[in-house]
Amino acid sequence: MARILLNNGRKIPREPSRDILRKSREMQKRRLRRLLIFWGVVFLSVAGALVALLHQPFVTVQNIVVKGNELTRTEDIEQAVEEAMSGSYGFVVPKRSIFFVPTGQIEQALYERFPRFDEVEVNRTGPTSLAVNVHERRADMLWCVDSALAATSTDPSDARDECYFLDPTGLVIARAPYFTPGIFFELYTEPLSEPLGKQPISQKDLDNLRHLAAVLPEALRSLPDSPYYPDHVQVKGGEYIVTVASRTIDRAAWQLRLSAEQSAVDIVANLRSVLSSEAFIADYAARGGAVDYMDLRFGKKVFYKFKE
Repeated sequence: MARILLNNGRKIPREPSRDILRKSREMQKRRLRRLLIFWGVVFLSVAGALVALLHQPFVTVQNIVVKGNELTRTEDIEQAVEEAMSGSYGFVVPKRSIFFVPTGQIEQALYERFPRFDEVEVNRTGPTSLAVNVHERRADMLWCVDSALAATSTDPSDARDECYFLDPTGLVIARAPYFTPGIFFELYTEPLSEPLGKQPISQKDLDNLRHLAAVLPEALRSLPDSPYYPDHVQVKGGEYIVTVASRTIDRAAWQLRLSAEQSAVDIVANLRSVLSSEAFIADYAARGGAVDYMDLRFGKKVFYKFKE
């Protein structure tokens, strides 16, 4: 015989496994939150300690050693390096930290600040030292701003307050200090805005004038007891006006007027021909060498005048 049991209205108890599972999940979440907080604190503490360490003097650049500069002031180079290292990455990591020094950025900054440099190398040499090795372009001429005074005066010192060094390619590489006349051959042209790193004259003119600067001194020495030397040249359109200066006080400077279309070889050949002619030598002696100007702009026709 089968038996049937009735509940008679009593509640059936919940299965305990569901409560255990819920509690286990909550515990896991709490444990995960605690771990995240713990490791977050650890990470921030370690990161803060590292950042604080990177700011310490014993791991930041304190000494900048500059080598190879001859005409550029060491103080100016150091200042440019300091400016390139100023600031930080993300407002946190200092750029002057020896581990994060932006050597490439420093090199680029030096190239831009000093066009005279054709080689720059920045290296870390210790926990607090930075070595900056530079190589300067060679200067062989001066370029000066042609002012109204320079255009009318034969005194080569009158317009020397705005002169710059030119390298062999004709590039303006640095501001030039005052020099005793005759040390550098000088070119005068129209002003340029922000001339550093620019070429004030064409390559054709530059090659021609550099050749003239090399051969004119010897040609001028063909004069009897000549104290003269080519000091500077003004480039005006298609003409060169060379100021021929004297190393003695008893001889005044004079002008040599040339055409930019003539080659240096032809100019010197014509000049030698005139200076060695009997007529010119006689006039030169009679006038005590007081040349006013010599005009070679018309090919083989040469005109000259002595001071009254």
